[in-house]
Amino acid sequence: MEDKKNPVPMYQKAKILISLERIDEALDVLDELKEVQPHESSVYALMGNIYRRCHMHQRAMFHYGV
Repeated sequence: MEDKKNPVPMYQKAKILISLERIDEALDVLDELKEVQPHESSVYALMGNIYRRCHMHQRAMFHYGV
């Protein structure tokens, strides 16, 4: 059973999806995680890293600056 209130498994799931090159799915998980933990900087940093890797620099800078 997945506990939607616990951010750690969701964050780890996103990192695994990134390592599997399933970027869109990872971003979906991170978007969900932002709803649960809106002030967690590591979520925004990870999203910034994804966007930087995808050469989406405007989005990367936005997420680094949040």
